[in-house]
Amino acid sequence: MLNTDKKVVHWGKSCAQTTATKGNEKGGDIVFSLPKSVDLLHVRFYAKFHANTIMPSHFVKIQAIPKGFWPNAGRRPPGNKAFWTGIEPSKNGKWLFYTYWHKMRSWNNANGEPNHPPEGTGTSFYGNVFHPDNQKTVELDKWICVEAMLKANTPGKSDGAQAFWIDGKLLGHWKTGTPVGSFIRDKFVTSGPFNKSPAPFPGFEFRKNKSVQITSVVLQWYFSKSTQTNIVYFDDIVVATQYVGPLTL
Repeated sequence: MLNTDKKVVHWGKSCAQTTATKGNEKGGDIVFSLPKSVDLLHVRFYAKFHANTIMPSHFVKIQAIPKGFWPNAGRRPPGNKAFWTGIEPSKNGKWLFYTYWHKMRSWNNANGEPNHPPEGTGTSFYGNVFHPDNQKTVELDKWICVEAMLKANTPGKSDGAQAFWIDGKLLGHWKTGTPVGSFIRDKFVTSGPFNKSPAPFPGFEFRKNKSVQITSVVLQWYFSKSTQTNIVYFDDIVVATQYVGPLTL
């Protein structure tokens, strides 16, 4: 729905509002399909979490998903079909990427190997987590400028990348050579007891062929379990092929 309350809107006459209510609905999606698929995409948006909300199960996605392909949670997508990432606040209010691609790692074992065949019917592959250190907790009832970037790889190379900025500050950038850290199960960590074999990040081989390109952006507000009425507001959304940055008001 559109909210026209001047006390709520960030800029202009209205903003988008999405609500999830226990026992009624789990949220909703606002989908923007690109007029032309691309290899590099930025999405900049402002979000405000209602003062009484909890953090969602999933948030905003950048997708390379063609028509006719259904992205199954828990399964690794084929490299000649699809890849996608989500910029999300974790349950403790810290930002992360939640990423699916054909070389993603499994949560089943410490070495990232699955218990089921990669193309089988099991659920060994949920989104791989990329969570920068030294973040402040998301502030509720305050407009936050979020920008995420997804870059497809050159087929045959691992030069794909993803990055995000919060209020204009680059918090995380994963590309060939940086950051330095370790994979543990389905997570890449840069500190703590699981960072046992630090090495430069290898980059992403998101796709096997060039026909797999970025197709859409989804402003998603989804709760697998909702404990109350949860509201988020979106405003000042820009989709571009280069960095956008915060508004200068």
